[in-house]
Amino acid sequence: MPTQIQRYYPRLSTLVTAEEIPEVLGFVKDGVVFLLSQIHYKDLQFSKSPRGDAAFYSLSIVSKKRLAIEIPGTGIALVINKDWEDTGISVFPITIEYEWKVLAFLRGFNLSNFSFSPQEIYEMALRALNITEEQAMAHYINNFTPQPEDPNAPTLEQYVADVYGEEEIDPQDWPIVNELTTLRDITQDLYAKTEKYSTVIAFTTYLLDSDLNQTLENVKNYFKALIPQNIEAYIKDIIVPKFRATLLLSAGVEFPRSILQPVYDKYGNDLYTPPTYPEDENDPPIPPPPGPALTVIPPDAEGFPKVMLSFGEALFYADTQNGFGYNMNLAINTSSPAMIGNTGLIIDINNLKIDLSDKENILEADLDGRPPEFMGVYIERSNIYLPTKWFKKDTGQTLAITGDHLIIGTGGISGTIALRATYSTAIDEEGNEIVDSYYENYFEINYPIRIKIGENQFLPINSHGELVDYINTLSHPNQIKFDYPISVTETGGTSTRVFESELEYFNFLGSLQALDDNRYMWFKLGKNEEKAWQLGFERFDITFHHGQVEESNLHAQLVIPKLKNLNNGDDADDRAIVNLVGHWESNEDFRLSAQFLPTGLNFNLFGLINLGLQTAALGKEEDIFYLESDTKISFPEGTLASTLFGGQEIEIPALRYYFDGRFEIVGGTGFIPVNFTLPIGPIDMSVTGIHLGSEQIQHNGILRTYNYIGFDGGLSVSPIGLDVRGNGVKFYYTVDNDEIAPAGANPDNYGHSFFRISTIEVDLIIPGDASPSAAIAIINGSLTIPEPGISTEYIGKISVQLPKAKIYGEANMRLDPKYPAYLIDASVEFPVPIPLGPIGIFGFRGLLGYRYVAEKEAIGMTYNDRWYDYYMAPQRGINVDKFSGPQQTENYQNAFSVGLGASIATMDSGGRLASLRAMMLLSIPSVFAIDAGLTILSERLGMAEDDPRNPPFYGFIMIGDDSLEVGAGADYSINRKGWI
Repeated sequence: MPTQIQRYYPRLSTLVTAEEIPEVLGFVKDGVVFLLSQIHYKDLQFSKSPRGDAAFYSLSIVSKKRLAIEIPGTGIALVINKDWEDTGISVFPITIEYEWKVLAFLRGFNLSNFSFSPQEIYEMALRALNITEEQAMAHYINNFTPQPEDPNAPTLEQYVADVYGEEEIDPQDWPIVNELTTLRDITQDLYAKTEKYSTVIAFTTYLLDSDLNQTLENVKNYFKALIPQNIEAYIKDIIVPKFRATLLLSAGVEFPRSILQPVYDKYGNDLYTPPTYPEDENDPPIPPPPGPALTVIPPDAEGFPKVMLSFGEALFYADTQNGFGYNMNLAINTSSPAMIGNTGLIIDINNLKIDLSDKENILEADLDGRPPEFMGVYIERSNIYLPTKWFKKDTGQTLAITGDHLIIGTGGISGTIALRATYSTAIDEEGNEIVDSYYENYFEINYPIRIKIGENQFLPINSHGELVDYINTLSHPNQIKFDYPISVTETGGTSTRVFESELEYFNFLGSLQALDDNRYMWFKLGKNEEKAWQLGFERFDITFHHGQVEESNLHAQLVIPKLKNLNNGDDADDRAIVNLVGHWESNEDFRLSAQFLPTGLNFNLFGLINLGLQTAALGKEEDIFYLESDTKISFPEGTLASTLFGGQEIEIPALRYYFDGRFEIVGGTGFIPVNFTLPIGPIDMSVTGIHLGSEQIQHNGILRTYNYIGFDGGLSVSPIGLDVRGNGVKFYYTVDNDEIAPAGANPDNYGHSFFRISTIEVDLIIPGDASPSAAIAIINGSLTIPEPGISTEYIGKISVQLPKAKIYGEANMRLDPKYPAYLIDASVEFPVPIPLGPIGIFGFRGLLGYRYVAEKEAIGMTYNDRWYDYYMAPQRGINVDKFSGPQQTENYQNAFSVGLGASIATMDSGGRLASLRAMMLLSIPSVFAIDAGLTILSERLGMAEDDPRNPPFYGFIMIGDDSLEVGAGADYSINRKGWI
C-alpha cells in the first residue's frame, strides 16, 4: 500500500549550473546563481532548442513554511500562494524563457562589439541567411552591375572591371572572361590577389556611399529581393537577445472550520485533501477516494482541510521587449461547496466581495453593523443545499433554497436563506444532475442574446436550447454572464422587462414567486425513495444576524404513504397529508409542528388501526425521521380489535411514528398509565397501563414485521376477590403490508392482526373482602408462554394457602403439548406432623416429568463441567429451571424424571430444634441425585421449591456422566449476642 511520505523538494542547483547560463544573461546571472543554490522547486517542465538558441523553464519555487497571516482572534487567515497538494508550504509558479537567434550560427558572438553599421548589418545578414560568395556575386551581377558598353559583352565582364578596378589591380592581371569562366573562379582569384572576400569588395563597389544613411538604404535594397522583411529589423531580431521571466502571486482567505467546513462536491470529489504519494517517486500521486456527496470532509490532526476563497491572481513579468509589468485577475472562486458552521446547510458560493481591511469595511458590512475591523466575504446570491442525508430533492422542480445578501466572517453569518424560484433540473444518462429548463416556468428570454465568455469575448445565443447547453458546461448555473441589456417576457403575460445590469437581473430572480401549480419544493425523507415520506416546503426562510438565527419561518406539507386520511371522505384524496410550520436553528435542532383543527387529523394504517393526531411535530433522531404526536388510537369497525375494545379509544400523550411504521413512546418510557376496560372472554380487564414495541414473527411461512400494543392491568370480581395482571396481553398488527403485497395490489388486503396472552398472573382471595389472615383460601398463580410464536411451551405456577387450616401447597408445571411433554413439581405441608417418635414428617414433595431431564446443558454448562457447579448454580438444589425440555431431549431414549422428598423435623417447638429437607431424584438418562439440607435452632425448613431460606448445612450425592460426586457444606452463625 502506498503511504503518505514527507515530500522532497530538490534545489535549483541540481537543475541548472552556472556554466549553463548564457552570457547574454550576465546582467542577472549573479542573482540567478544565488537562486540556484538556495531555492527549492517542484513541478518542473522545460524544453531546449536543438541549436541552443532558445530555452523555456516552468516550475514552482517552494517556501517550506506556509505563508499565512492569521487575523488575531478570528481563525481567519490570509494565505499567499497556497499549495493544494501540500498544505504546509507555499509555492510560487515562475517561468523563464530566452531566445538568441544568433547563437544558432555564431556561438562566439559578442553583442557589445556590434556597432550596427551598414557594413556589419550587411555581413551579419549574409551569415544569418547563409548566402555563399557565389550567390552574393550573382545577386550583385543581376541587380547592381551596369550593362557593359559593348552590348555583346557579358555582364560578368563588367562586374570584373568594377571590382578589380575598385581594388586598383592592374588590368593586365584581370581574369579573361569567356564562356568557361565561373563565379567561383572569379571569387578565388580576387581573394588570392587582395586577401578580401568578394562580398566585401562588392559592398564597397556598389553599396558604400559617403552618406551613411544612403549606404544603409543601399543595403536594404540589396536584401529586399532576398527577404520581404526590413533587413535592419531582421538583424536586430537576430542579434538582440530576448528574455522573459514571470512570477504568479495569488491570495485567498482561509476560514476556520467553526465558520465554514469543506464538503465533498456532488460527485463525491475531495478538492482539499492532498493525494497520497507512493514510495516510488516515479509513480503518479494517488488522489483521495470519493466520499459521500455533500457531506463534511473530516479534519486531520492539524484541522485541515479548510475552506479557501481565492480572490485574486497577479502575474508579474520582466521582459526585454515589454519591460516590467503585471496582469491582474480579480476572479473570486471557492475551492468547493462548504457547510455553514454546524447548521447542516451547504452553500455553493458565487458572486462575492471580500473585505480584508481592518480599518474600513465594504458597504454591506457597514450596513450590517459590523465593526471596522470586520474581515470576511459578502455573497449577493448563492444556492443552498439542505443536508442530503435527510433531504433528497426531487428533480424537475423550479424551486430552490438560496442565500441572499449573506455576510460571512468575523462575528458570524448574517443574511437570509430562503426558498426561491430557480431553474429546473433533471438526471442525465450518466446519473449527473443537469439543467433542463432555465426559468421557462416563469419567463422567456427574448433571443438573440450574447454571453460574455472573456474580456471582449462573447458567445451568441439564439434559443433556449442553446442557452441550456451552454449552462451545462459551467460548474454552476449562477456563473453565467449575460451581455446586458437583456429583456424577458413573463410567462402567461405580454409585459416585457429590460435589465441593464447583473444586479437588476438577479434582484428580479429573487423576487419571483412560486407558481400555483408548483408552489412546493419536494424532498424525499428516508433511504427507500419509493416508500419514503415526502416533505414539501412552501416557505423556507432563515435569517441570521451575527452568527445567530434571528428569524425562521418554515411552512411545509408532509405526505406519509402508509397512512390514509380519514377526514376527507371516501371520494377525496386519501393520502395522509399534514400541514407543518416550524423553525430551524442548527443541524441538530430542526423541528416542524402541525396546527390542527379541534377534531385533529385521523389516519388509518392498512385498515388495522386508526391514529387520531391531536398535535404533531416532524423531527429526527440519529438521522431517522419521525412524526411525534399526542395520539388517540382506535380500531376500525368490524375488526377483532374493535370488537374487543367496543369502540374505545386509547390516548397516548407522546407517540413517535417512524417512517418504517414503528411506534415508540417518547423518552423510552416502557409504561403509560391509562384507564379503560378491555373485554377478554367472559371477564373485563381493567387496563392500568400500556406499552408498545415491535417484533418479527412467522406468519404463513413468511417472516412479518409487527407492531404491538401491550396491556397491563387487572380485575377484581366480588365476592371472591379475583385480581388478574395481564402484562402479557398484546395486540399485534403488521406494518410491512406494502412490502409483502405484489406490485399493483392493495396493501390493505395483506394485513394481519391478532391478540396474544403470554403471561397471566392471578391473585384470588376467598372471600374477596377478607384480610389474608381471616381468608378461607388464598390462591396465587401465573401462566406464561416464554416465547410466543416461537416456543410451544407453557410454564405455570400455583400456590394455595388455607390460613385457618394451616395447610400450604404449591405446584410448578412445564407443559409442551406439541410432543407431548410435561414436568410437574408439587409439594404440600401439614399443620400437624406425622409422628415418628421424637421426629415427625411435616410435608412431602413429588416430581414427575416426561421428556424433561435434569442435565448440565439446561443451564448453559457442558458435559465437562462438574455436577457440583450444576448443583450450586444459579440457585442451590434441584428445581424445574434446571431441566432441559423436549426440544433438547427429543432424540433421547425413554427420557423421564421422577423424584420424592420430605420435610422432617423434631417434634418440639414445631421443629425449631432441628429440621431436615431431603429430595431424591432419578432423571434418565443423565443423573441420580440426593439433595439434603439441615438447619438447627431456627425456623423449620419448608417444602416449597422457592423457599428463600437456604439451609446452613447441606449435602448431596450425584451420580451421572460416568462420575460420582459427593459434597457437603456449612454456613452457620450463632446470634452475635450469644443467645440460643
